[in-house]
Amino acid sequence: IRINAGAIVNAKSVTSAADAGASMAMDTGSVTISMGADTLKNLAAAGGNVKFSAESGAKMTAKQQSAVGDAKVFTIILTCGDVEQYDFGAFRLSVTCEITTQDGKELKAWRIDDYGKKTYATNVSYQDGVVSFDADHLSIYAIGYESESSGDSSDGGNNGGNNGMFLYAGIGAIAVLALLGAVFVMRRRA
Repeated sequence: IRINAGAIVNAKSVTSAADAGASMAMDTGSVTISMGADTLKNLAAAGGNVKFSAESGAKMTAKQQSAVGDAKVFTIILTCGDVEQYDFGAFRLSVTCEITTQDGKELKAWRIDDYGKKTYATNVSYQDGVVSFDADHLSIYAIGYESESSGDSSDGGNNGGNNGMFLYAGIGAIAVLALLGAVFVMRRRA
């Protein structure tokens, strides 16, 4: 069973659809979210009427803007009652937007967290002015082709995570030196 709904669905309908094992699509006119029964069960458990909204653009930090590059940006929000939902299960988003295809480049969609870290969506496709992709978290999304300035790493541009590796290596080296120093002092006292 598939239920096509608008941007607002009352709590009882969500619970009934989840209990029936149905899938549901909510549509704002420019963005559609399609959810399976397991995702609907999670939303039903959250309680309250479900409201879905999307808008072009977003208020972003400098790090988020760097992660976007030249891509198109959308803020996608789903609430249960008055509580915004982020992680509530897997879903498919379909966003109406014009993209100029680029030969040899892969069209991508990625979520941008508060720190500019990218999380790439899967199964990205573009047909007839609609970009569709699978995701499991709602937030700010960018759709397009990554430019050199957008930092192709999915970790917010921190050199593939090597900064953390060097930090841990330095802490380990200091710990080893402290241990050797303690052994040396103990042997001198003996």
